[in-house]
This record gives sequence, C-alpha cells and structure tokens, in this order.
Amino acid sequence: MGIDTSKIRMPEFLLDALAIRCALADYMDEIELIDREFGKVLKVMEKNNLIENTIIIYTSDNEMPLPMAKAKV
Repeated sequence: MGIDTSKIRMPEFLLDALAIRCALADYMDEIELIDREFGKVLKVMEKNNLIENTIIIYTSDNEMPLPMAKAKV
C-alpha cells in the first residue's frame, strides 16, 4: 500500500492541499485493503464449492468521509 499523493486526481469540490491528499490516499488504501480481504473470502468460497449457489452482494455506505463528499452543493 501507500498511494502516491502527487498522482491523486483531486475531485473539483475539494481543496487541493496536502492534508486532503493524504486523507484521500488513506481512503484509497482502505478500499484496496477491503478488496484484497474480500478476494480472500471469495477464494475460500471457491475452494469449498460455495460460489455456484451463493448470491454475493458487495456494497459500501455513502462516500468518502471528507467535507462536501456526501452532499455536493
């Protein structure tokens, strides 16, 4: 992990500041972590022949926890 903050494409509604870039990088790291962990769950399910008869719903809540991210004005 370790997102390069200089390569983050900033959303228009956020101030382009290092602290916000770091917060976005942390958020992206969390997304990558949960994707990897969920991949492990899927591998276990495949190994135990549970994929064919399973409905998988993978979701999240809201958006990133940054100012204006949940309600753009």
